[in-house]
Amino acid sequence: MAAASKEKRFLKALEDLFTGAEVEGDSGFVNLMRMKRTYFQSIRPQLMAEIDQRAEKYTHFRDELFDKLYTFFHRYFCESGSIYFRHLPAFAKTYERVYADGQDVALSWKTQMLYYVKSDVLVRSMPVELHDEDAPQNDRRFFFDAAAFTAKQNNEKRAFVFRFVRVDKETRPPTIHLAVAYSERGSRTSLDEIIRGARKARTTLTEEQLQQAISVFRRQTEADFFINKDAKGFLREQFDLWAYQYMFTERTIFEEQRIKQLQAIQEVAYFIIDFIAQFEEELRRVWEKPKFVRRLNYVITLDKLSDAALKKIIQHKNAKAQIKEWRALGMVDNGFVMKNIFNGQRSIEDTNGANGNYKFLPLDTRHFKDMEIEILEGLGNLDEALDGELVHSENWQALNTLQERYREKVKCIYIDPPFNLDSSDQFEYRTNYKDSCWATMLKNRISLAHDYLSDDGAIFIRCDYNGNWIVRCLLDDIFNKDNFRNEIIVKRGYVPAGNFRQLSTANDFLFMYAKRLASFNMAKNTRPISEEERRWISLDMPGQRSTRDKKVRTFFGEEMFPPKGQHWGLSQKRIDELSSRGDIRINPNKKYVDTENRSVIGMPEYLKEPYILLNTNWDDISGYTTHNTFFPTENSEELLRRTTELISGEENELCIDFFAGSGTTQAVAQKLGRKWLGVEMGEHFHTVVLPRMKKVLSGHQSGISKETEYRGGGFFKYYALEQYEETLKNARYKDGEQLELDSTKSPFEQYVFFGDDKLAHAVNVQKNGKLKINLHHLYPDIDIAESLANILGKTIRKRTADGVTFTDGSSEKTNPTKMTEAEKQHFIALIKPYLWWGE
Repeated sequence: MAAASKEKRFLKALEDLFTGAEVEGDSGFVNLMRMKRTYFQSIRPQLMAEIDQRAEKYTHFRDELFDKLYTFFHRYFCESGSIYFRHLPAFAKTYERVYADGQDVALSWKTQMLYYVKSDVLVRSMPVELHDEDAPQNDRRFFFDAAAFTAKQNNEKRAFVFRFVRVDKETRPPTIHLAVAYSERGSRTSLDEIIRGARKARTTLTEEQLQQAISVFRRQTEADFFINKDAKGFLREQFDLWAYQYMFTERTIFEEQRIKQLQAIQEVAYFIIDFIAQFEEELRRVWEKPKFVRRLNYVITLDKLSDAALKKIIQHKNAKAQIKEWRALGMVDNGFVMKNIFNGQRSIEDTNGANGNYKFLPLDTRHFKDMEIEILEGLGNLDEALDGELVHSENWQALNTLQERYREKVKCIYIDPPFNLDSSDQFEYRTNYKDSCWATMLKNRISLAHDYLSDDGAIFIRCDYNGNWIVRCLLDDIFNKDNFRNEIIVKRGYVPAGNFRQLSTANDFLFMYAKRLASFNMAKNTRPISEEERRWISLDMPGQRSTRDKKVRTFFGEEMFPPKGQHWGLSQKRIDELSSRGDIRINPNKKYVDTENRSVIGMPEYLKEPYILLNTNWDDISGYTTHNTFFPTENSEELLRRTTELISGEENELCIDFFAGSGTTQAVAQKLGRKWLGVEMGEHFHTVVLPRMKKVLSGHQSGISKETEYRGGGFFKYYALEQYEETLKNARYKDGEQLELDSTKSPFEQYVFFGDDKLAHAVNVQKNGKLKINLHHLYPDIDIAESLANILGKTIRKRTADGVTFTDGSSEKTNPTKMTEAEKQHFIALIKPYLWWGE
C-alpha cells in the first residue's frame, strides 16, 4: 500500500474511532457525534503538525508510523463511538487481568470496564429499490427519511413506525418518501394509509412491495452504546501491551535511531489517546451527573384527606377528569358523580353504606395541581407519610441519582432483570443481550444497589439457565462469596413443551445474598403447611383424670369429655390458642365412648407443626402468575410475599425493585405494610404499573389481598427523571473551539469543554448585574424541591409554594424569583452538579 494511502486509511480509521458511524436524526447522541466531528477537524492540523515534526514526508518511517498507528487503533473502532475491544489483539490471552491478590478465579469479559448505556439501531436515511426482472413495470423506488428520527433514550424495546410523506415523480420510477420514527405509546405503522397516500399521488403500491422495502430498511446495524470509565488508562495500557509485543517480536537490532522512531510512535499515539479520552470522559461525566426530577405527582386515597379539602375537590374544574380515570380503572360506574364520595354521610370515614365505599378511591394530584400544596399540608411529615414512590427512568440513572437519599436504608431488594435470551415480540423490553452486555448491564446496576442495603438487608435476583452462571459470579464479586446465602429453585408457572433433545424447563433460580453476614438474620423462614402435608393428631391421651375440671374441655363452645380411661392432652388455654389459629378440628369420622359412657361422634384433633421450615425448593408456590398478566413471565404475588417476609419482618421497612416490570414487588410491599420504591423505564410505566398501584390502593382484591386482609388505602408519589439522552440534547457546547488553559499540558490534554455552558445557560447575568435563574427553561416540569432532596440526601417534611423543609429541620427556598442575590448564589451552589460538570 502506498504511503499516501496508509496515511488516508489511518486518518479515516481515527475519525471513525473518535466519532462512530455517521447517523441521522434528532437526538443527544447524534448531536454529540456531530460536535465530535467538528472538534476532530479542529485538532487535526495540530495532530498532523506533531506527526510532521517526528516523521518527515515521503520517508519510509512516516509510512510505517501511519501503518503502526492504524494497526493499533482500528482494533477499538465501534459503530456507536464506544471505546473497547472490538477485535481481540493477537497478543492478548485474556481480556483483562483476571487474577488479583488472594483471588484464585475471577469472571472476566470484554466490556467490564464500561458503562452499558443501551443498544440501538444506527439509523440512516436510505433509498431502497425493488427490481422485478420479469416485469420491470413493477419496479419500485423508496426513500426512507430519518432526518428527524429520535433515537431511544434508554434500552426499552421500541418498534419502527413509517409514515407516508410524498411521491417524487421526477425520478423513474417515482420515489415514494416515507418518514421514520420510533413508536410512541403503542403507535403502529398503517400500511393501508401508506398505500392510499401513494394511490392519491397516482402511484400504485402493493402491500407485498411495501413490506419488502420496510424489511430492507430494518436490516440496518444494531450497535451497543457504552461509555468507557477510564478511556485514557484503558487505551494507554493497551498501547503499551501492543508496543511491548511488537518490540520483542521484531527481528532487528534496536539502534539509537530506531529507538527514537518507536518513541515517536508512542508520543503520537499518546496525543491521540489523550484527545479521544477527553470526549469519553465528558460522556462519563454526563452519564454520572444526577438527573433532575420531572413531572412529579402524588396519589392519595380519599380517606387521608380532610373533609374540607374533599369538598373543594368536588367543586374543582378537573373533577371530571379524575372521575374519567376512576371509570377507566373500573373503580366507579358510569353514573358516579363527585357528590357520591360522601355517600350521604358527613364524613368520608363513615362511607361504608350499601351504595359503595369510596374512601379508598385514589386521587391523582396531576388533576389538582393548584390544590396540591393544600392537599399535602394535612398529611404531617410528608415523606414519612408516603408508602412508596414510582420512578420512570432508566434504572442506572435512578439508582445513581437517589443513592444519597437511600444509602443503607433498604431492607430487601428483589429484581427480575430481563433474561439473557433471544428476544421475541411477547416482551416489552429488550432481552437479546450478548453475554458481555448483560453482565456489564447487571454489574453497573447491582454495584450501586449494594450501597442501598442496610447492614442487615439482603438482595434476591431471579434468573434462568441462560444467566445463572453469570449472576452467581457477579454477586460473589460485588457482595463477597461469604455473603452468599442460598440458590433457591423457583417453579415456573408454565412449562414449555420438551423435545427429543432437551427436557422441558420447569424452574428458574433465585440467588439470595446478605449485605453483611454478621448483621443478617432471616425474619420469617417458615411457611404455612399445605392441606396435603397436614398431620392431625387426636387430643386423647392414656390415663384418666380424677376430677371433672381435669376431664372436661370446651371445643367450639361445646363441653366434651375424653374417651373412657383417657384424658385430653392439652390445657384449655392451649386449645383456645390453637382454635383461634384454625389448628383445632373435630374429625366426624372418629367415634368413641366418653368417660360418662356416652357415645360420641367426632374426635377433637390438633394440627401438628402448622408451619414448615423453608428450604431451597420452593415448588409449593408458582413463581409466575397465571392470570391478568402483562408479561408472560410476571412474578406471582405469592413469591414476592415470601421473599419480602423472609427478610423484612417489620412494617415500614423499605423494599425496592429497580426492574419493576408490571409492579408486582410494589403491589406486594403495599399489601404487607412495607415502604417501597420501584423503577421502570418502559412505556408500560404509565399503562400498567401506575394503574396497577392505583387499583391496589383502591382495595381491589387480587393476588395476596385476601390472605393479608388488605382492604386498601395509601399514599405514594410518582415522577420521571431527566435522562442521559435529554442531557446530551440540551447541553450547550461551542463548536470546535479550543481552549488552552494550562501551559504545562499539550493541546490534546486540555479539558476542551471547560468553557462550555453545559446546562448552566439556565443561569445568566442580566445587564443590571443581577442573576436570573430559570430552570424551567431546561425542562418546563422540573420539581426543584424533590431534586434538592435527592442531591442533598434528605427527606421532605413539608412543601410550600416557594420552599421545602426537610426532616432534619433545615429548609431551602425553591422559587428563584423570590430570592435575594445572596440566596441565588447559595441556590446555584446547591444545584451546580445538575448544571455543570468538569474540572
